[in-house]
Amino acid sequence: MLGSQSFELPDLRPELRAAWAQSDRRVPMEPLSREEVTGYAAACWLPQRLTLAQQKALYNKTQGHPRYLACVCWQLLQAHDPDQVLTGADAFDGDLTAYYVRIWLGILVVHSAAHHLTAYYVRIWQPLAA
Repeated sequence: MLGSQSFELPDLRPELRAAWAQSDRRVPMEPLSREEVTGYAAACWLPQRLTLAQQKALYNKTQGHPRYLACVCWQLLQAHDPDQVLTGADAFDGDLTAYYVRIWLGILVVHSAAHHLTAYYVRIWQPLAA
């Protein structure tokens, strides 16, 4: 199961937890194949067509995870040098939440206004104090 949302929150209301647990509420997905990753990148209208080596690097970095692939392709859309993005991108390790936290921490350094949003994000992932 590939997912980008977690309902494993300690203070989640029981009715939401029960709805999440229903099997018909999930869409199981396998990672995308190398060909599908290449096709997705080609469909993104990147400023430069990726070389074979870059296509291989994109697949190796994303492991075919659709959400992480979308994030890396968004970075490629903004970049002047695809090699710099692909070299700098972390290889996907299966923990999308950790990836999001790293993104927000990077934004926090650049934009102090993101401090409030990051603080909110951290608060929702921690249990409420009694």
